[in-house]
Amino acid sequence: MPAFAETMSPLEKAPRRALLWGAGLLVLGLATVGVGREDEGAVLTLVGLVVTLFGIHKFGRLGPDDAAETARHLQKVTRGEAKVEKRRRLGKSRAP
Repeated sequence: MPAFAETMSPLEKAPRRALLWGAGLLVLGLATVGVGREDEGAVLTLVGLVVTLFGIHKFGRLGPDDAAETARHLQKVTRGEAKVEKRRRLGKSRAP
């Protein structure tokens, strides 16, 4: 039985890696603060937070997940707008 492998585009690898490193540094920084090394822990926590925010930003810049899904959504919106325009022309519209 073949093992399940999640496929991910090469564009997603860098943001995922940034999120992983950011989360790790954030936890490590908090643990360092917890054991009494406040200055070193604060720096690690801030670096982890910045790297996590960078990863979130990079994911947001990738755009929609699936081009086909986006095309279907645009078709629905376009069809819906066409129906509203037709109803408006026929005088059956509820919109002004």
